[in-house]
Amino acid sequence: MDHVADTDGRPIGDSLTVDERAVAALVIDHDPAAVLVSKLSVLARDVALGEFEVALRPTTDFAALLPGATSSQESAPAGGADGAATGGLDITSEPSGARVTIDGTDYGVTPLAVPDLPVGRHTVRLESDAGTLERSVQVEAGVTSSMVESIYAGFVAVFAPVQLELLQEGRRIGTTEDGRLMLAPGTHRIQLVNERLAYRAEVTLDVLPGEVTAHSVELPDGRLSVTADPWAEVTVDGEPMGRTPLTDLPVTIGTRSVIFSHPELGERRDTVLVTMAGVAEVHADLAR
Repeated sequence: MDHVADTDGRPIGDSLTVDERAVAALVIDHDPAAVLVSKLSVLARDVALGEFEVALRPTTDFAALLPGATSSQESAPAGGADGAATGGLDITSEPSGARVTIDGTDYGVTPLAVPDLPVGRHTVRLESDAGTLERSVQVEAGVTSSMVESIYAGFVAVFAPVQLELLQEGRRIGTTEDGRLMLAPGTHRIQLVNERLAYRAEVTLDVLPGEVTAHSVELPDGRLSVTADPWAEVTVDGEPMGRTPLTDLPVTIGTRSVIFSHPELGERRDTVLVTMAGVAEVHADLAR
């Protein structure tokens, strides 16, 4: 090892001959106080005389050791093949083995690491025998995010003024009188049926693990015609409708209460079933 002096002749350190293939930085007392000067030597800078622990640390970023220099290896946003910024996503599920699609593309099954996703928001879908989940995930540049999901049952609760049968793909799963119904997580298309009222409808409900998805049904209107002899003022379920004859009144399907009132002939009460099958009719003979 040769001594090295500054321009005034004062000793400041030593030079060390190294193999020209060496890719290392000289570390003195755990401080990267040296830089690669050429392929043949390393120059220690601003090192006082004395005994030091000297080690070679593997590196390819010698520029970072220069005073005031910025590392050429500082972290930068990761890039894909086209140079666009990317990030990563680690996906796990309980149970494992769920099929993963991201923005409609199949990536495999959980547990799964996806290293190069474009920065931005992505739709991640997990499908398994236990159910289906869909999440919106934000991917950041140079960052690997984690997505951990449990795929287990959730519940639906459907409320209606009348009892409705609940079917899924033609299979009965319960009624509106059953309270909570357990279903696998995911999106479910449920048919609502009441044969007596000739009513059929379909709703799409998203079931989340361990949560209750509630849905209230608003029944549609059927049609009602009301007549009386000689005539009467009419109310339906307490709502004034006018004087008979009344035709094609829009009335919510179900059993309706009708009151006929005449100033001299008094009142008459009746019930009528209004359905989706046609116009319901009710008549009162107040003269008898």
